[in-house]
Amino acid sequence: MSDDKFSIIFTDIAVKNLKKLGESDRAYVMSWIEKKLIDAKNKEEQLEKLKPLRKELRGSYKIRIGNFRLICNLNRRELVILILKVGNRKNVYK
Repeated sequence: MSDDKFSIIFTDIAVKNLKKLGESDRAYVMSWIEKKLIDAKNKEEQLEKLKPLRKELRGSYKIRIGNFRLICNLNRRELVILILKVGNRKNVYK
């Protein structure tokens, strides 16, 4: 098992999505990201949170955080999880 971990990078759109959330929701999402992705012990622990998407979003992944979802891409070669969108599960896929 490698000690390398994925870097977490937010796109400009994901940052805008976060800013649109209420203060408590934003704090909840960011706290989850810090605890489960950034502070993960290794990349395997990070990867177990990602679930592949289907149909039009095939090739991307979702991360479930309560009623919120992160839509992200994964670059295994450069060890990057790129967060594309953040939002409520009802409308983040649109």
